[in-house]
Amino acid sequence: MTPRTNALLLAIVCAGLPAGCAVGPYQRTLIPPATPEGQACLPKCDLTRTQCEGRQNGREQECRWRNATAKSEYDTCVRSGAETCKAPEPCMGTDMEICQVEYEDCYKGCGGRVETVFTLKQPGRPAGSAAGETAADAADPP
Repeated sequence: MTPRTNALLLAIVCAGLPAGCAVGPYQRTLIPPATPEGQACLPKCDLTRTQCEGRQNGREQECRWRNATAKSEYDTCVRSGAETCKAPEPCMGTDMEICQVEYEDCYKGCGGRVETVFTLKQPGRPAGSAAGETAADAADPP
C-alpha cells in the first residue's frame, strides 16, 4: 500500500470508531488474555507489529531514495530551462498507526481486550468521560 492508501485506510478505521479519532487525548490499555492459549498467542502479535513497522520504515526509505533521485533530475531539468519539469512529490513519512491497529486486532484475536479511556473534559461531563463512556473497546462497540 502507498502512504496515501494507508492514510485513507486510517481515516476509514477512525470513522468507524464510536467516538472517532478526533476526540482528543485518550489512553489505550491492553488487558491480556486470561487463558494460557491466549498468552501463547501474543508473541505472534508482536511479530506482526515488528514486520509491519519494518515494512513502513522500508517504504519510507525507498520513497526518500526515489525522491532524492527525482529531485536531482528535477534540478537538472530546471537548470536546462525546460518548462515541463516535474517536481517530486514529498514522502508521507512512516505511518505506525496502521501497525498499532493490526497489533490490537491480533491482540483481541488472542482473547485480550483493548480499552480506551478518553481524557478530554467536555462541558457537563466529568473528566475521563466522552461520548458517555469512560472505558470502551473502541474497535468493538457494545
